[in-house]
Amino acid sequence: MILPLGRQLAEAGMAQTLEAEGETWVAKALQQLQRFAKLPGWGEFRAEDFRAWYLAQGLPEPHDHHVWGAFMTRASKAHVVRFTGRYGPSVSPKTRGHYVRIWTLA
Repeated sequence: MILPLGRQLAEAGMAQTLEAEGETWVAKALQQLQRFAKLPGWGEFRAEDFRAWYLAQGLPEPHDHHVWGAFMTRASKAHVVRFTGRYGPSVSPKTRGHYVRIWTLA
């Protein structure tokens, strides 16, 4: 499937941002994502739910907040999580309630 140019550019930008983070952070964050997704009450979640939990654990933040979106794409491609096919409203004030993907453990 050929993606529209805008989507291609978005994915390229996300890949660059994640590459700049380094594999050590990504590998550790993937482990934490698996841990989080197995917790009671988190059978389905938004990326922002994981991010809030991750930061509340005192774990190191990525170098840029844009890493989170690219990270979830990587987690999906690594078969750690999968997109449920559904969207729900964001709870983050910065996103102003736009709809975001709902994930589950793969």
